[in-house]
Amino acid sequence: MELNEKLAKWAGFRHEKAPYWTDMIWYYPEPHQTCMCYSPPDFTTDLNAQVKWLWPELLKRNLYIGIGADKKGWECWIFEGEPIEGDPFQEYKVKVFADTPAMAICKAIETLIEEVSCPKE
Repeated sequence: MELNEKLAKWAGFRHEKAPYWTDMIWYYPEPHQTCMCYSPPDFTTDLNAQVKWLWPELLKRNLYIGIGADKKGWECWIFEGEPIEGDPFQEYKVKVFADTPAMAICKAIETLIEEVSCPKE
């Protein structure tokens, strides 16, 4: 499955057959589930779409994003926001590098989806 589609499904978008049509379409997550589109937002290039659709999913799990530039490119990591023994952050083992900030965030969330179990509350 393509990275963008994987992220869309994780954010709550549904890919289903449209009623009365033969085309497959994407339905937006709640509370916009009646809205339809032919493709989900391009999370791999659009930081605004990430803020609107992906970041709330992280916040539901009490997860936050850290991002910074490095000589290898853009580094992104995901961590928990709850204090643990006086330390304000506990990092997950999710840390990736990419050429752009948007792609670094996407790859970090993809790693989270594949490797770390974080069910919705």
